[in-house]
Amino acid sequence: MSKNFFQFVSHFLTTTLGLWTASVIFDGFQILNLEALAVSGLLLALINLFIKPIIFLLAFPLALVSFGLIVPILNGAFLLLISELIGGFNIDSFWTSILAGIIVSAVSIMLNVATGNYKSSVSLRKNSISSSHKSVDKSYFSSGKSRSEESVIDVEVKEKK
Repeated sequence: MSKNFFQFVSHFLTTTLGLWTASVIFDGFQILNLEALAVSGLLLALINLFIKPIIFLLAFPLALVSFGLIVPILNGAFLLLISELIGGFNIDSFWTSILAGIIVSAVSIMLNVATGNYKSSVSLRKNSISSSHKSVDKSYFSSGKSRSEESVIDVEVKEKK
């Protein structure tokens, strides 16, 4: 099996779990059966892979002007479209679909970062500062500890290739 197939399956599973999470959180977001969940997750995964990049490219100037606030609106519109196409998947209002889109995106991002399928990674390292380390400014530390007892947490963000 190819790597792209496994990435799609992973995307489908994270999207489906995000839809289920949104249905648990919001009363106006209802998925009535497992079949509706699976089909809507599959359809949303396909939309995210093929249609969403084209729509976002066309909406890029609007995204710049709105500081990215158009993205949750577009995600909500996609969810409303899917709810119209799939029986057993109901959304009461546009605002519910926007909030549900935010939840689906957040769950998908968290699961993709946790499984290593995301394009970026974050690592944390804790380093202690010795008294010989002269380049650290004391104003960063608010505690009463001496400089030799302080520690620094380095955050490193890497882009996967």
